[in-house]
Parts: sequence; structure tokens; C-alpha cells
Amino acid sequence: MMTNEDLKILIVDDNLELAETLGMMVEMIDCDYTLAHNGADAIRIANELQPHIILLDIGLPDMSGHDVARELTQNSSLSHTLLVAQTGRDLPSDIQKTQEAGFHQHLVKPVGITHLEELIAQYINSVTES
Repeated sequence: MMTNEDLKILIVDDNLELAETLGMMVEMIDCDYTLAHNGADAIRIANELQPHIILLDIGLPDMSGHDVARELTQNSSLSHTLLVAQTGRDLPSDIQKTQEAGFHQHLVKPVGITHLEELIAQYINSVTES
């Protein structure tokens, strides 16, 4: 059975402080994480790391998180990866854009530890059930 300690999480955010804070929260939940701060690095690291969960900011300096998600969903080796959009926007049109780009979930910043715990528990349960 998969546990929190087994999970690899990729955090992608160009705001270094937010990324590091999210990383600390992920550590508090006993998960391993890697940081990326732009789209190109996110794609490269995701292809190398094969993370279970990617927490992906929509507003990146080099490309949008939507474009990163579209690129990642083309890689069949990442088909098990849960793509989670992180954004400050939660209008229905924003949620629709994230779904169309291939995201599985849409979280509004700042993401709290309770949301992370729920997200991780849901992922582990879905893997365990399949």
C-alpha cells in the first residue's frame, strides 16, 4: 500500500517564497518534493522525476501553466500523475481553462495544509483502489 513517504511531488511556482512554503507544508505531511520555478524546468524535471503529483502555478515567467500541463499530458509515462493547478483565480472560466489544459484539480492560492492533506489522501486512495 502506498503511503505519504512514497509520494514524489513536484512544486512549480515562480514565487520562491510561496514555493518554499508549500514545500515545507509537503514535508510536514511526510512527502518528498522537488521545486521548479519555470515551465521549461517543470517539464524537464517532471519527465525525469515521474512525480505522483504536480502542483503547478498557472502564471509562470516563460510559459503558462496551461501550456506546461498540455505538454505534460502528451507524455504517456506521466499518465499516473495528478496535475493540480494553483492560481489566484477561481472564476468558472478559469476552472474551465484548467480542465481543458488537462489539469485534474484546481486549487486557489494560497493553498493550505488541509487542502494538501486531502489531496494526498485522495491520491493515495485512488491508487490503492485501482
